[in-house]
Amino acid sequence: MKYILIFLIGFIPVFDPNNCLVPNSVNDILKKNEISIVDKSKLIRDWATYLTTACPTIVLGDFNGDGEEDYAIIGEGDNFSQPYGLFIIEFTEDGFKLIKIMDIGFGIYSGGLGFGMKIIERGKINGIHKTINIKNDAIFFTKFESSSKVIYYENGIYQEVWTGD
Repeated sequence: MKYILIFLIGFIPVFDPNNCLVPNSVNDILKKNEISIVDKSKLIRDWATYLTTACPTIVLGDFNGDGEEDYAIIGEGDNFSQPYGLFIIEFTEDGFKLIKIMDIGFGIYSGGLGFGMKIIERGKINGIHKTINIKNDAIFFTKFESSSKVIYYENGIYQEVWTGD
């Protein structure tokens, strides 16, 4: 029986960054909230290369410092005040918790959507107006030819520091 259990655990779906796939449990919370992950094929060509990530619409990290992996996704849906949004899905004892971080305006350029994100590891971040030391993984969000910021968790809430304009 132990061998069968170990065998089954090996097939639990996990984040696949090469194909931008998330586990079924994450997909379920997105579907429940009528959100779909923006497909990376909609982004400006070579945007993933610029961001040095295979999947610039999904990042995985421990954003809130609880020792569990969380997901940040750029989603789209019909119930948004803007066409797109940035969401964090935190792992909790009861499953997952969906947190809307911000609306994202159109950002449409010839060749595709002009936004994306990547993970920023713990450490010092030099913002435009201040320097911070982040204690958890954070999200670098950028909008083509517009702005960039780091979204980080501190004092129980998600905050941001602008890094480019």
